[in-house]
Amino acid sequence: MRITINQIKEMKQRGEKITMLTAYDYSTAKLVD
Repeated sequence: MRITINQIKEMKQRGEKITMLTAYDYSTAKLVD
């Protein structure tokens, strides 16, 4: 599920915790996406 910048802003305003993952290479990015 992709999240937009506006959704992140709304989550921050509601005080929700945001989980993120950074993929440093193509293989990991494809796996996570």
